[in-house]
Amino acid sequence: ATTATTTTTTTTNTNEDFKHLTDALGFGTPPHGGIAIGVDRLAAILCSEDNIREVIAFPKNTYGNDPMTGAPSNVCEEALSEYHISLLGCGGKPSKNPVKIK
Repeated sequence: ATTATTTTTTTTNTNEDFKHLTDALGFGTPPHGGIAIGVDRLAAILCSEDNIREVIAFPKNTYGNDPMTGAPSNVCEEALSEYHISLLGCGGKPSKNPVKIK
């Protein structure tokens, strides 16, 4: 009974945490089916930009971070265990020291 309660709670939390994604999929799959046509690259060429980030609405910086949202950020151990995610270090062994995001 305890396991069923835990599973239900986790499922409820998952539904709440990812509601924005499931709601978006309710409108249908992306029109490109996951294969984008490269409009941003074409825009960069047409604008004579050397860097594609100059024409992307929400570009990442050179470190792969999003300065507007602060993503990616560190995740607490509770959230990792809730979604059954473990961080692996070198050699595929569990990491005792998670990677720090710049």
